[in-house]
Amino acid sequence: MNITLAIDEDLVQHSRNYASRRGTTLNALIREHLQSLVDAEKRVAEARKGMARLMESSILEFDPDTDIKELSRSRDTQRFHGHEHSDPRSGKQTA
Repeated sequence: MNITLAIDEDLVQHSRNYASRRGTTLNALIREHLQSLVDAEKRVAEARKGMARLMESSILEFDPDTDIKELSRSRDTQRFHGHEHSDPRSGKQTA
């Protein structure tokens, strides 16, 4: 499919030079960049689905106002409920 884009002439020239130094064309460079953007968006969507599945199947219980990001940074083992695990620093079992 052919499309028409409005791009500053200076940007086109610099981009062509950039592509040439890398042994490719401006067309291929644009196509590859657009594909990488779409692929990245797909990976993020799949990761979000995976995280949702993990959260749904988790046996951990959190208060509704728990900030999960902060919890993961703090390593505050006392805020986890209903789950026994060993403290990686001491090896002791915690409730």
